[in-house]
Amino acid sequence: MVTPEQREMRKGMCASQNTYHLFLKALSWNKTIASDVTCNVEQMVTSEQKEMKAKMQNERSKKPELTAAVKDEHQRHREQYDVSREPLLNGLTSAFDLKLFRDAQMLACEQLVCDALLV
Repeated sequence: MVTPEQREMRKGMCASQNTYHLFLKALSWNKTIASDVTCNVEQMVTSEQKEMKAKMQNERSKKPELTAAVKDEHQRHREQYDVSREPLLNGLTSAFDLKLFRDAQMLACEQLVCDALLV
C-alpha cells in the first residue's frame, strides 16, 4: 500500500503529471501480473504431486513411539560402535523422512567418491 507521503514524494520525482499517472498504471499492472502468477502456480500442481503430498503427510503423521526398549537398543549400539558407524535412527522419525535422509546421504557419498576419482 502506498502511503500519501510516498505518493507525494513520487509525484515530485516524476517530471510531469502524465508520467506520474503512467507510473501508477504500471504499478497496478505489476500487482495484477503478480497475482496472476500466484494463481497459475497453484493451478500447476499435478494430481501426482497432490497424491505424493497426501502420502507424505500420512507417513509423517505416523510418528514412531520412542519406548524404553528403543532407547536401550540405541544406547547399546552407541556403546558398541561409538562413532564408527551411523547411529540408529529408527524410532526417531517417520519412515518417510528416514528414507529421504538415507537417499540424500547415498547421493552425497556417491558425489564424494566421484569427486575423489576426478582429482
